[in-house]
Amino acid sequence: MSKSRRKRKGSGNRPAKKRSKKEQAVSWTWKDRLVVSGVVLGLMILPAVGVKLFSISQAYQRAVEKRVHRWEVKYDLDQSQVEQLIAVETEFHHYQKPFSFQKEPTKTDDEAHRSELAEILKQQIEIPDH
Repeated sequence: MSKSRRKRKGSGNRPAKKRSKKEQAVSWTWKDRLVVSGVVLGLMILPAVGVKLFSISQAYQRAVEKRVHRWEVKYDLDQSQVEQLIAVETEFHHYQKPFSFQKEPTKTDDEAHRSELAEILKQQIEIPDH
């Protein structure tokens, strides 16, 4: 065998070069991995939850406006009455929004709400249940 072949053949028997403590890779613990993956998932989910809550709020507002628009057509209301009705309905039915801490109205609150609607309409009409 030639000298160069013996050199190559013998080089495989040497022990692997050990890394110094500075060069050694630090492995992550399972807690570190869990925290990092939780943060990544949270950053991905948070915008979706925000968009969903915003769309629920917008749907609630559209429902109030649709209800008042039906009253506008039915009772021939002017724009100032419509704006007042939207404000009253939004304030009274605020407890239906997500994360609202307002309690559900009592029977007396409901009667006061109906009389407020009748006052805005300036008519003694039967206010529909809604």
